[in-house]
Amino acid sequence: MKVYIYKIKRKNYEFENYIGQTIKNLEDRLKGHFWDDKSNNVEFKEWLKNYKRDIEIIPIEEFEYENIQDVEKILNKRERFWVNFYKNNTDYKCFTKFAGNTGRSINGKKPIEVNGIKPIEVNGIKYESRADYHRKTGHYYKIYNSEYEKRQKKEYYKTHKNEMKNKYSKYYINNKDKIKERSKIYVNKNKERIKKYKKAYYESNKYEILEKRKEYAKKNKNKIKEYVKSYRIIYENKNRDRIRERKRKYYQDRKNKI
Repeated sequence: MKVYIYKIKRKNYEFENYIGQTIKNLEDRLKGHFWDDKSNNVEFKEWLKNYKRDIEIIPIEEFEYENIQDVEKILNKRERFWVNFYKNNTDYKCFTKFAGNTGRSINGKKPIEVNGIKPIEVNGIKYESRADYHRKTGHYYKIYNSEYEKRQKKEYYKTHKNEMKNKYSKYYINNKDKIKERSKIYVNKNKERIKKYKKAYYESNKYEILEKRKEYAKKNKNKIKEYVKSYRIIYENKNRDRIRERKRKYYQDRKNKI
């Protein structure tokens, strides 16, 4: 069996990370971080949400074991080493709060939940391990069930693409005003959230967006020119008085300087 000390980071960006240890497959552990609703590490959760599409998990060190207790001390030491390494380096930002499985932490506080195969207590109820907790509460079952439903919907959409498009178009035609009102209400309520998401998406897909814009500009040169001309004519017709005042003020300022 293998045990990992891992690093979660953004692709092509090394200066923000999270350090941890796991006996699971690394991809499953990353999913676990996304699905963890009970984590008190708010900053790390927000970082994961903002860069969701740009996140990757990488093994820093790996150990083989027959009995987890033989490797546990080494694991905790190595995890604390890497967390302290990034915490003490001012060029890096490490989101890990608690280092190791022994209850010690960087801030001198004990973690709320104990990771790994040790017994845990949640809401006053004791469980043999974290796996035992998930098995009895059905926490992971709900998550996997929702993922299964999403996959089914995607498959259904692929096979019934044209039918779904016709339904959506008919619904939109019949409910235009309602849809517009709902979208306005949603945008007004979630302005800051939308801005953050757009910024994060632009940062993670900057080069692709710029390349697409260049390609579009090359393909549609004439269309863009026509649009700019028509826009200028409409703008000049609507704002004649405003443009004249600007020109007059500019001319007076230049005249006084000369």
